[in-house]
Amino acid sequence: MSFSNVTETSLDVSWSDNSDNEDGFLVERRREANGGWGRWVELNDLAANTTTYTDTDVSPSTTYEYRVTGYTEHSTGGASAQVSTADSGIPRQRSGSTGWRVELDHYNGTRTVVPRILDEPRWVPKLNDLPEVRIPVPKSDSWAEPGWKGQPVRVWHNGQRLGIDRLEDVEEETGHMVLVGRGGIELLQHVSAEYISQETHLAAQSLVQNNTSYTANMDDPAATPQADTLMQSADTDAEFTDNLSSIDATEPIAIQNGRLELLQSNYFREGEDEDVTEGSAGYVSNSSYSNGGGTRLTTTDNSTDGGHQGDAVEFHITPEYTIASSNVGLKVLEESTDVPEVEWSINGYLVDYTTDVATSIPYGWSSHGSGAFNGSGYTGPDLEAGTTYTVRIEVVGTSAGDGPLDIDAVALYDKGYSYTWDDTVDANGYLSGPELYPDAYQRAFNKATSAYSITAGEVDATFNDVTGNQAIALSNDDGQTWTSASNTSTLDTTFGSAGGSITFRTTLSRFGSRTTATPTQGFNGQYLDAYDLYADLEDTPVLTNRKFSGRLVDVLNDMAEFGNFLWEYRYDSETETKSVEWTRPGQRTSDVSPEIVDYSVSSSIRDSYERAIINGVAQNVRGEAFTTSLDAYVNLAKSDLLETQEVVYNPSTGTRWERGTDYEMDYSGGQIKALSSGGMSDATQYEIDYEFKTSGSYQSNEYTGAAGETYEDTISGLTTDRACEQAALYFVQRTSEPLWTATVTITDPGPGWSLVDAVDVDQLPDGGNRLKINEITNKPSEVVLELGSRNTAGKVIRDIRQRAVSTSRRV
Repeated sequence: MSFSNVTETSLDVSWSDNSDNEDGFLVERRREANGGWGRWVELNDLAANTTTYTDTDVSPSTTYEYRVTGYTEHSTGGASAQVSTADSGIPRQRSGSTGWRVELDHYNGTRTVVPRILDEPRWVPKLNDLPEVRIPVPKSDSWAEPGWKGQPVRVWHNGQRLGIDRLEDVEEETGHMVLVGRGGIELLQHVSAEYISQETHLAAQSLVQNNTSYTANMDDPAATPQADTLMQSADTDAEFTDNLSSIDATEPIAIQNGRLELLQSNYFREGEDEDVTEGSAGYVSNSSYSNGGGTRLTTTDNSTDGGHQGDAVEFHITPEYTIASSNVGLKVLEESTDVPEVEWSINGYLVDYTTDVATSIPYGWSSHGSGAFNGSGYTGPDLEAGTTYTVRIEVVGTSAGDGPLDIDAVALYDKGYSYTWDDTVDANGYLSGPELYPDAYQRAFNKATSAYSITAGEVDATFNDVTGNQAIALSNDDGQTWTSASNTSTLDTTFGSAGGSITFRTTLSRFGSRTTATPTQGFNGQYLDAYDLYADLEDTPVLTNRKFSGRLVDVLNDMAEFGNFLWEYRYDSETETKSVEWTRPGQRTSDVSPEIVDYSVSSSIRDSYERAIINGVAQNVRGEAFTTSLDAYVNLAKSDLLETQEVVYNPSTGTRWERGTDYEMDYSGGQIKALSSGGMSDATQYEIDYEFKTSGSYQSNEYTGAAGETYEDTISGLTTDRACEQAALYFVQRTSEPLWTATVTITDPGPGWSLVDAVDVDQLPDGGNRLKINEITNKPSEVVLELGSRNTAGKVIRDIRQRAVSTSRRV
């Protein structure tokens, strides 16, 4: 690489093309300033076979380094070289080639003011705040004019413009006045933002991009993921109960037989399979009917027996779950050529009736209470699970007609689901529907939270059937978005962005095909027999259920504190670019090696731990059944119970039993013992409410059991043992190494040095660790840095606590 025609404002770059397969050449440039190099700036992307480039945008008396990279689809290669531009011979007062220069727009809008500078101005860059400059100027009454505050100001130091935008204040000190300039003023505007689940650095990036003209340079903090971490599993009644929030009585699901089962929602009965008949009701044969026949109701006068004018039939039905009153449906497959007065009822509540609204009922499914006849539908209470209800169909008079009513089939059903109301028998004499189970019922399990961020998920489940509307789905943003798959028992997905939890959802449906009975389809319900839920974990902070409102600078600070980020407002004088630089401590490096005035370094294992025990919030168990064996302990589903918080009772009578008199507890082991001297009976089922502790631990391979190696704490946002275990792992991984700390005083390297860069100074005995900036104190002509090789244990536990609270919070 070589240079030619170098002037104070332009130069030519030439290079050799040593390949014949490149796709193009990328030309980049960076500038030397303050003992170091600025960032690379892309100048142009040139076509293949190009060997020269003219740069017409350089400054006089400046050293540049150029880099030319040839690239193909699969590889890159190139060279770099340095060059200094010529001196123009003209003093560059507008940019202050040496020393300081300040320009202010006069508040009357007529001119630009260049104040005389006394002594050395103080440049005050700030971490997680806005930069300032303090400029001493001669005393003058004019500076007291209120119009100055808020005026645009431009400041240069040694030819480099600083990121200062306006005059914030004018202070009077002994013998002079101080102009206080501030940069990044667009970050002072008010913003509001709400996040269900968003990676913190992306949330900060969108706020800067959407509310300012600044460039948002946000580093992705993602680390190598911990793949396939088990987050949740279930294979027993107790495990399903732990992972599923309380099931409402009206849901068509139940945890039983060690699985999650779909319950029957449609109770179909053949007309000839009635439980009670009155009068002359009897069988009627018809090859068009399901199973070849049904029941005929006539208008035979039964009033002498205390009955109505005609016959009646009853069907007894016991639902498996509670059907809400508003969802109770009754359909009858029936026909009549001369309709008598008929009443259709459920447990004495009149659903429908006829007077003279029709002369005939054509064969088909009559939806009673929906307007076809005179009734308004079922008006009784909910149909409770386990209770038997009577569907009664009765001929009560002949004012409308005196023909018989033939009943082929009856269906008491939950209207919340869809069914096939078939009325044409197949070659075997049966109907395809109505199906006995819901077409689909969707249920999400409790979310599994983590101290880490979740980037991918996998579920491996076992079903008895995966046809129909069966499906599974995963979410890492509290159910705002789902990745789903149908007719399968496994799902593996990478989420669009990181989240703070993972949730598994299943959809159960109906299945089955036969030729020997109605319905021939959908007469079985699916069940979930077991599942394992896995996640890929990363140390990427995620805002979960968070709301922010305030000045943008303050919102950025809240986000930075939550995710252990650093940010800085910067102005690049070479490209005239204003930006917000966002990173994590130690993620960036610096080419500047500042001069150290003083330092102190220490290394300690006092803040190092090889084992952690993390306790979460206590969880409730309600109505757990157990069977007594007098004077012997029986196991409960959970161990490590909270002392004296249990309630033991007889669910049938409501009688409560007393601890010490009727029973004793083993809280650690999770056991209860009924005493023969008390009031509880042997071999009898009772119920207990209690609270149990959540806890998890992790120890490294270096753990020896020595004093001081174990850390224990409680984090109320963690709700499962597994979440506590992951928090313990997270803690040990970040605190097991000795903590190197340093206090370093350096000469101010000037505006060219980025505060968000890590410091790697050869003079420091840092054990080979790159020390990260934790705190900065700005003093005249020097900067004091508090450095560390990692976060303290207190900071790590605060990070876990903040994430746990954020994940469990509801906006």
